Amino acid sequence: MPAVLVVEYNADFAQILCEVARDVGFACSIASSTDEALKALHTSPKPPDFILADVMVPGMSVQELLHAVRASPALAKIRFGLMTAGFKDEVPDAPVDAILKKPFTLEYLLTILRSALPPRGSGTPVPST
Repeated sequence: MPAVLVVEYNADFAQILCEVARDVGFACSIASSTDEALKALHTSPKPPDFILADVMVPGMSVQELLHAVRASPALAKIRFGLMTAGFKDEVPDAPVDAILKKPFTLEYLLTILRSALPPRGSGTPVPST
């Protein structure tokens, strides 16, 4: 089952994001800070397929989290999406796979999550909708 790690300080919003992810077949976990996210990434037996992080979460900057993920051979292939209220200076310089400007639609979130799925024919089960 594909998995997503939601890095979001607002617990209610994080729960909603996970409910949406679970509804389409993803396992979902939540970290309320970038430090908590990095710890979870290094202690998890299987890293997530996608990280969805708010750019304003507590802890190290999201850019530092992104660089730490990209620098780790075990984590470097994880797709990374950022959620932002739209301030350009909030978005890290490093390339990300998606930027979700709040408020975003459920359809857009689902499109982004599906982009984290392995290609068809890779032998990995794909959740159905």
